[in-house]
Formats: sequence, structure tokens, C-alpha cells
Amino acid sequence: MVAQTLTDPSLGENYLRKMAQQKIFFGRTNDLVYSLIARGEYFVHIAGTEERATAEAPKSAPVKFLKPRDGAFYTRVGFGLVKNAPHPNAAKLYIDFTLSEAGQKAVAETGYLPLPKGVVSSLGPDALQGAKLAVLQTEEGIKREPEFAKKLKEIFFP
Repeated sequence: MVAQTLTDPSLGENYLRKMAQQKIFFGRTNDLVYSLIARGEYFVHIAGTEERATAEAPKSAPVKFLKPRDGAFYTRVGFGLVKNAPHPNAAKLYIDFTLSEAGQKAVAETGYLPLPKGVVSSLGPDALQGAKLAVLQTEEGIKREPEFAKKLKEIFFP
């Protein structure tokens, strides 16, 4: 997500340089980041889900999931079936289930946003209402990953 900021004309490198001046922690795992937030050691987790944030926090902790007014990133997820897979029918059944209403309800229960209308997210029925959405991985961003990695290293780890 941070790398994709470089492709956004309203944010870009200047935004990231200002961000780097703050006390930023890049965790190796989401589990670690959620734990640190729950203990109050850090205050923002940029790429988290509501389900995980509230599950990790003690009931007394003031942890809340917010929908950013200026936009929220989402990641496109695709399915593929490998040629000559040992169990292609099992893979097809998994894909069919995941894309079905029951599968999307399971997705919603994990704190992610389901695709079809009518399947309610744990974030509520209007979780995306009024949200400006930005794709997390654009084709341009994927092609420019080596360039972005070099730039991010320069900005955040000089």
C-alpha cells in the first residue's frame, strides 16, 4: 500500500517523506502489529481489518476501526488453477465455494468485505457506503515494484 502511494498524484513522494518523519514501525507480521496496538504502543495500523483489530484488543482498550474519508485501499484477489494440478476438481470446488454466497459469508465473518450485495460484512451493512476506494495493486504499480522498493528504502531506511 505504501508503494502505491507513489503512483497517486495527490500524495506521492512528498507525502511519504512527511510520513517518514513520524515515528513509524514496520512490523514483520500483522500479529505483532495488532498486539502492539492493543497494548497502546502504536496508534495506527494502516492495512488492518476491523475484525482482527477488535479481536486482539482487550475490551477496555479504545480500539476502533475507521474508514478513511480520503480513501481506503483494497486488494484484488484472483483465483487460478495450475495446469496438471494433482486435484483439479478439489481446487474448482474450493473456488466455486469461495465465490458462492456461503463462501462470501465466510469471508465476511473473517473481517474482510464480501463481494455481493446482500452479504453483510462484520463492519456493518453500509461498510463501503460513501467510501472512496483505491486499488492496492495496479498494473503500473506491479510493473514498477523494483523502482518503488528502491525509493521506499531511500525514504524510510536511509
